[in-house]
Amino acid sequence: YNAIQADANATETGMDIWVKPAQVGFSTERIAKRLKSTLTVPGTNTVLIAYEDFITERLLSKVTFFYTHLAQLGIPGFPEMFHNSQYEKSFRFYVNDKVYATSSIYIASARSYVAGRAETIHHLLLDERAFYTPAATENIVVPAVDRVPEGGTVDTFSTPHGEDNDFCIEYRLAR
Repeated sequence: YNAIQADANATETGMDIWVKPAQVGFSTERIAKRLKSTLTVPGTNTVLIAYEDFITERLLSKVTFFYTHLAQLGIPGFPEMFHNSQYEKSFRFYVNDKVYATSSIYIASARSYVAGRAETIHHLLLDERAFYTPAATENIVVPAVDRVPEGGTVDTFSTPHGEDNDFCIEYRLAR
């Protein structure tokens, strides 16, 4: 961890909003942390929402990198990836060669207007929230947050993007 990542890890509450500097690995640390839970707690659903399609692909490549590295370590009971698409990775957990649970990580664009409505979301990551379109709050963020149960997490983070956006309002209300 660098100092910024370590501070986020040490001070998180589970329902957090951060203004982050660019290019310090903040998004990477948050993704890795929530992926760890997805891979170690069977039945976990993690949803990562980025502000546009190109970024969603880049963030999902981080998930693929982390999973591939961990899978090569030969960890007993490590889940098998059984669904590997452009927007979703799903993992099967086995006991005595029988599937007993699955976990998934979904990545969606805030411009899609369809994320966060299907099932329970144990971990919700809202990346670069200040860059979401104004309609994304009502159409994506609110429905997704409503799907997070008690004990789940919501990580909202963004680099600054002026004061005329919902992230700025939410950050000020949180402070």
